[in-house]
Amino acid sequence: MSKLKHRTLSAGVVDTALASLATFLVGLFAIRRLSPAALGAYALAFTAVSLAGIIPAQLLFAPLEVAAVSRPASGRLRFLRATLRLALLPTLSVGLLVAGWTPFAPKEVPGPVILGLTVTGIVFAGLSPVQDHVRSMLHIAGQSWIAATVSTIHVLVVVVGILLFLETGIPPWWCPFGVLAVANLVSLAAGVAMGRGREPAPSSASVSTTAAASPPDPRFRDVSRLGGWLLLVGLIPNVATFFASALVARLAGAAMLGYAEAARLVAMPMLVVARGLSAVLGPRLMDAARLRDRSAAHQLSALFVRLMVGGGALYFVVVGHDWVLSPFAWLTPKAYRLAGLVALAVISHILQGLAYPGRVQMMGTHQGAALAKLEVLINALRIALAPLAALIGPYIIPLSDSMMALMRVTAYGIKMKAHFASVNMDEGEGEPTRPERDDAANLLAARPSA
Repeated sequence: MSKLKHRTLSAGVVDTALASLATFLVGLFAIRRLSPAALGAYALAFTAVSLAGIIPAQLLFAPLEVAAVSRPASGRLRFLRATLRLALLPTLSVGLLVAGWTPFAPKEVPGPVILGLTVTGIVFAGLSPVQDHVRSMLHIAGQSWIAATVSTIHVLVVVVGILLFLETGIPPWWCPFGVLAVANLVSLAAGVAMGRGREPAPSSASVSTTAAASPPDPRFRDVSRLGGWLLLVGLIPNVATFFASALVARLAGAAMLGYAEAARLVAMPMLVVARGLSAVLGPRLMDAARLRDRSAAHQLSALFVRLMVGGGALYFVVVGHDWVLSPFAWLTPKAYRLAGLVALAVISHILQGLAYPGRVQMMGTHQGAALAKLEVLINALRIALAPLAALIGPYIIPLSDSMMALMRVTAYGIKMKAHFASVNMDEGEGEPTRPERDDAANLLAARPSA
């Protein structure tokens, strides 16, 4: 791999690591400052925030990002402003859905805790998908180090916010989502400003050249049509996770859900690695799948798996159990309260990361219907397994997540094998033919000005 590719891949991992570090820091604050029952409420509210955020992320931003990949690299960054004009207001409004978690809040959690988590969660859920989209578009446009800078700003604001809460008497349950909301707002503004500064100047050589360089003007109807299946793909597992978490809290107790949340936080770096690799390798995997370039897709997927498994094995050795070399043994003792829970959570996150290459390839080839059907089957099983919490407590969470991840990896592999097997070969040649212009390209076509 070339030096440039190494630098870009490193930027993707750094960006995602910093973005996740912010969530990790507020999670660490929650683990140390909230009671086990309040921590369980935070875990359930977090799933509600994720569920609300997935709606604009999949319905609007994901299809726009898939479409941007099919556009020439030089014009991708100029598409960012058009996407924000289209999706900003609907995204902010969706945050109100977070209030729907309150009827499921554990009864032993005080009302002020529920109120604080709900109010701050609404704001955070409205801003987070927008900030994620800005960073994704920067990666797609080849500006990965700017995306990493955005995440650096994000982390710095989070650190300042946590210190403010530590030095004041503000109730701690206002901190996690509240600090993240402010950090998202500040870093989002910085990302948009830096992105505009890197936009290529439109050519003035001719009227036709200028028109071709103008950013596209996507329409909500076109975007929602592309994103409908992706929305189902995102909603189904998040809805299942929410109800499974609610069942664990009801059957095993809010404190048990709190311990599971602590273990999930310790295992989070493995998903950070997966998301960082996907931020850089994902667009290339989409393009390889779209062009039916089996060799490129295999090489990129193999690189992803090697880095994920290698890093995962090392991380498991360090933090998988409570011993002197694990920094989390004293940072998050609640995570190790139940023996083996952290080890299972780390394994679960590694397996979930291994599903990323197949998922992005199916997205890039517009197999949304197949993804949605698969998620229905997988998450029906997840909910069916949740009542086992009455017998094995919070262990059911990483165990069911691992089973779901293995099913996804297997199904994605079968689907993509069939996709590449159907390639149309030029007569007498070994190169795949380029597909017809798809919906993504049509979405990106600039409408002529009046």
